[in-house]
Amino acid sequence: MNEDQKFEQSLKDLNKDIIWNEQRQQQIRNELIQQMHRNQNSKKPKIKRKIVPAFSIVLSLAIVAIILLTEFGTHQVLDNTQAQLNGMSQTDVRMKEIKEKNPNNHHEGNRSLTQREIMDAIKGQMSSQIPLQLPKKIQLPEGKHLTAVTSSEQTGYEVIFYQHDEPIPINNQQLLGEDNPAEVIARVSVQQYDTQKQADDAVAYEVFDEESGNATTLNEELTGYKKTTDGSTHMSWNVGRWAITTDGEHSLSTEVVDYLDNYMLPPPRENGFAHLSTQGINHIVWQNETTVYTIDQVTDPFTALEIAVEFE
Repeated sequence: MNEDQKFEQSLKDLNKDIIWNEQRQQQIRNELIQQMHRNQNSKKPKIKRKIVPAFSIVLSLAIVAIILLTEFGTHQVLDNTQAQLNGMSQTDVRMKEIKEKNPNNHHEGNRSLTQREIMDAIKGQMSSQIPLQLPKKIQLPEGKHLTAVTSSEQTGYEVIFYQHDEPIPINNQQLLGEDNPAEVIARVSVQQYDTQKQADDAVAYEVFDEESGNATTLNEELTGYKKTTDGSTHMSWNVGRWAITTDGEHSLSTEVVDYLDNYMLPPPRENGFAHLSTQGINHIVWQNETTVYTIDQVTDPFTALEIAVEFE
């Protein structure tokens, strides 16, 4: 195969991989032919004449690459310029590009946040000199979305958790009015006291014994003390550094004991107190020295326990 045939074959191979308009193709073809003819007419030693055709092919590939990069860059600049003329920001342009490249993922920007992301966002809404600690997650019914209202100061913070059928942003105006459509799940509040005694008084830890009621076996290791007042039955017991009291049917205390056999409440320093009721009054409080953590405004006792055991 002579040099002209090799050149023509190279052009055909390039045309298989590149799509361009006929005018530009003819222009490049003519330039390459002229370059080839100049190489053929020059007086060169045989060894150099063998190198020239290969160099010409490499040169042609380089020219084609430059043309493609130029065309691509030009189109991108034109697209961005047109987008700016239409009032789109660079972020909008980027989102448009992502959606065009991934047409099946166009809803990703509207996805619901994970609970971990919500908890991080809640912390971002608060500022305090004490570490911000919250439950890692809160169990919700199917189809419900978690949101919250926050407040904070240097010595404490408070988070009221809500659930709703639709996502509502944290601290949204809807959550602050009397016509708040969301349902309260629980309130978590944290307060740092000036003295250890103030923190201890806030916890109000008790040691239960026979003076607290009639001894009742809860399991092989625990003894509760049952007391009935005003038609209500109270069962109280101590486990570790926790004092626990349940109001209502005896079965609640049994269920709480079984639950705590599988899940652990936060380890307090020094003490904690849990008051659990089937009548909607649930209160769990514990301390880390002079910092006191409280979970309340919970209607279900096991929701209160679940929040406590999920605490960081």
